[in-house]
Amino acid sequence: MYFLHMRSALIETAASFDRIQLADDVEAVWKESQLEDLRQAATILAGDEPDRAARILHLLSVPAGEDA
Repeated sequence: MYFLHMRSALIETAASFDRIQLADDVEAVWKESQLEDLRQAATILAGDEPDRAARILHLLSVPAGEDA
């Protein structure tokens, strides 16, 4: 059960990165800090260290008082 759900989530994430790469102004899009955070999250996900979810949540959380 988990495999199919995780497989679906990974494919959807990969497809989202592909759509961004196909954007007209791909250079500007790839330089955005939020996209860099997503790249770092993918690195965390692929690693062997524990607490992946907590580390990704911390990485992608918006500090209080800031806009997303």
